[in-house]
Amino acid sequence: MPDFMFSHVSAGYGGQGTLCGALGVASQYFRMVAYDKAETHIKMIDELFQWYSRTDFPTQRFDDICHFPNQVRRNAKTPLCHISVSQWTLAAGATVTSKEKKRSLRQGDRRSDLSDGVDAQPVCRGPIPAPALPV
Repeated sequence: MPDFMFSHVSAGYGGQGTLCGALGVASQYFRMVAYDKAETHIKMIDELFQWYSRTDFPTQRFDDICHFPNQVRRNAKTPLCHISVSQWTLAAGATVTSKEKKRSLRQGDRRSDLSDGVDAQPVCRGPIPAPALPV
């Protein structure tokens, strides 16, 4: 797959702050590997979105390499990018134009942790049931 295949998902799809891009990419991969008549991919996507919506981000996994360690953790309660970022910004006491918000989001502190969590979630949950192949 080309490196730029999912470049449009950054900042909530084209900068619109809609669905978290990490979730959109994971959803596409789920569809590619678990598409079947039982709609396994739909169940996987639903479970991933529910997990994301109840998880506090960022975790402290990357504190030893990030610009701002020990960041405020916040649960967005939704898979929407603009709400997730807004909830975190409010909890952190940052402003829209603050150095902390810009560096944390753009240089990847929060985004790296969030994306890593989304990527690891299916692996941590155990093996994906193999879809039945068409005969």
